[in-house]
Amino acid sequence: MSSSGKSITVIGSGLIGRSWAMVFSSGGYRVRIYDNQPGLAAKAITEIRKQMGELEEASMLRGELSSSDQLALLSSHDDLQQALEGAFFVQVRLWSYATRRGGATPGRAGPRQGGPRVRGVLLNPT
Repeated sequence: MSSSGKSITVIGSGLIGRSWAMVFSSGGYRVRIYDNQPGLAAKAITEIRKQMGELEEASMLRGELSSSDQLALLSSHDDLQQALEGAFFVQVRLWSYATRRGGATPGRAGPRQGGPRVRGVLLNPT
């Protein structure tokens, strides 16, 4: 699968969302980061810039693109519809019902206790 011109939307700009964004941009994909809390997606790109710089300095940056080339592939969005526009794949981390109801602490629950589930949705495979 070629990454040329393809866009991926990452829903959530926390540690996991930032990590997915870095992996996808290292493969040359355009990545749209969305968070339902205004401003957090933009802050995520600031944090990614810092992390990529450190990785590049240590010769540990993933992929063949430079950190500046990978950063150019990232964009932040506070509007979900805008973030999803043109995406062929959506990466989202879902919480189970038990976690949302207070049955477990987010980030600390294992699969049996209603912990996070990672889901990807392929929207347009062509």
